[in-house]
Amino acid sequence: MLLLSTAARTTRAKREALIRLRTVPLIALVLLLYLVTVLMMTYPLVDQIDTRLPFDLGDPLYMGWVISWNNQFLINQDFSLSALFDTNIYFPYKNTLAYSDLMLIPSIMISPVFYLTRNPVVTVNSLLFLLLALDAFAMFLLAKQLTKNTLAAIMAGFFYTFSAYHLAQIGHIQLHADAFMLLMLMYLHKWLSDNKPKYMLLAALMLFLEALSSWYYAIYGGILFLLFFGFFFIFKRIKITRGGLISFAIGALVLAALLYPFIHPYLTLHKTMPNFERTVGEASVYAAAPTDYLYTVERNVFWGQLLGFSRPGVENILFPGLAVILLAVAGLGGLLKSVKAKAKTGQIKLFYLIVSFIAFVYSLGPYKIILGRKVPLPFFFAFHLLPGFKSMRVPARFGLLVLLGLTILAAFGMTRLLEFWQEKRKEGKRADLIAVIVLAFVIFQQVSWSIPLSQPIASGDQIPPIYKWLAKDTKSEVIIELPPSGSEQVKYVHYSSYHSKQLVNGYSGYTPPLWADLESRVSEFPAIETIEFLRELGVDGVLVHSKLIPGSEKKLKGPWPKNVRLIKKVSGDYFFDISGPPAKDQIMPTSLNE
Repeated sequence: MLLLSTAARTTRAKREALIRLRTVPLIALVLLLYLVTVLMMTYPLVDQIDTRLPFDLGDPLYMGWVISWNNQFLINQDFSLSALFDTNIYFPYKNTLAYSDLMLIPSIMISPVFYLTRNPVVTVNSLLFLLLALDAFAMFLLAKQLTKNTLAAIMAGFFYTFSAYHLAQIGHIQLHADAFMLLMLMYLHKWLSDNKPKYMLLAALMLFLEALSSWYYAIYGGILFLLFFGFFFIFKRIKITRGGLISFAIGALVLAALLYPFIHPYLTLHKTMPNFERTVGEASVYAAAPTDYLYTVERNVFWGQLLGFSRPGVENILFPGLAVILLAVAGLGGLLKSVKAKAKTGQIKLFYLIVSFIAFVYSLGPYKIILGRKVPLPFFFAFHLLPGFKSMRVPARFGLLVLLGLTILAAFGMTRLLEFWQEKRKEGKRADLIAVIVLAFVIFQQVSWSIPLSQPIASGDQIPPIYKWLAKDTKSEVIIELPPSGSEQVKYVHYSSYHSKQLVNGYSGYTPPLWADLESRVSEFPAIETIEFLRELGVDGVLVHSKLIPGSEKKLKGPWPKNVRLIKKVSGDYFFDISGPPAKDQIMPTSLNE
């Protein structure tokens, strides 16, 4: 008997190893398929990878700086979190990396590109391609785990990633870092099926990685985690024991301990910066309306360009796609009967239906005006009671979880249709022709091509000469660039990736208090009062872009303080040293033209 048992285990192990061996080529092929599709859907971005960015020069260029800062931190091997969070922008403020998502894990994932190119634009564009492909791949793995159908899972990856939500948010690079949240769900389902502790540990690890990628999605992941346990506990698929509660508590404490050092800078900002916290008013502005789920991006070939169901914008374009909706309805077929029979598949479908519904309600924001009265919604209470909600300015982004739930249901619907097709093929009723027509429509109505691209931006060896010189300058440590306003701010931040000076300028979702009147206080440069203000701030160098300041050539012609010295002049860019001793009463008639 012992020999038979040993032989059976050996045979089973060989079978499992063979299955894994056969799975590797499929996984590689699917990932390659998604990556090629991403390059096609975002074309011609890949051809202009070093000069343009998706959508505009705002957030994508800023994210390029974030990725560069994180990778330079890793190169320097100064593994103190204060060194990571105290960046070179918004001098003299600290914790300035905490003004936005950390994006540490995506930075590590794309680090080979940064090390090879040292080009923020190339790096952030490459990261966009990678994140979109990984989103599709993670959805494929989740759908494959639930449906056991490869083709349905592949289509789920397409539905999810090349959706109106992701394409409308194409310029928000951090909002494509949701693969870890999907993988968390996959491991939770594996744990539910096999009850192996390693899957629970892997699910917790995915949530940790999501937190170090996108705080928005980490909060969403936490909500999904709690919903998962609550739902399957009610349906008695999860049994709570004393040992289980202890293990869960220990795991939660370990996860919190690992995350706390990265959360602490954000908590510090909440205490020290009055405008760091979002308000209910802001959340209401960026809330979704039910009709937003009917609109797609302008460049969607079928719904946008052909039928006109599109509008400009970013945050309120949430159409999941007609194919997803119809397939989700098909996937819900027989749901009540399946749930009553306590079938596993029925419970999973109901879970994702509930996820979509709850997310839809939360996407509507803190309140709606009904019959002239302001009626509070669940988001309002969560905003005031639950940790993390006050950092969320855009409730409409809960539309991602609506899409997630519908995509899983659509995968089940696709599985049913494929089974139906297989039956009809046996009967010889032109099943193949009908399947091709349906598949062609499903793909065609999903296609959006191409994405909007930004204006050109210099990078690599093509950056303006003044920044090449500044990168070699060893004297100045803290600089300000003038004018400190408008779209130029993010360009200053971008070019700081090359010279690494401390920069008074900055760009992010938050603005420090000093910047409320910064522009007015430096507009009279090189007036004595302006120079003294900058010196007190700690600035020792001023870079003036005269072409961006109307009449600046005439205005800057002397006289000006002796402690202001013109160090470099290149193509309308002037760099001044103001580190000399104070000389309030000493002026000389020096001109920029001299």
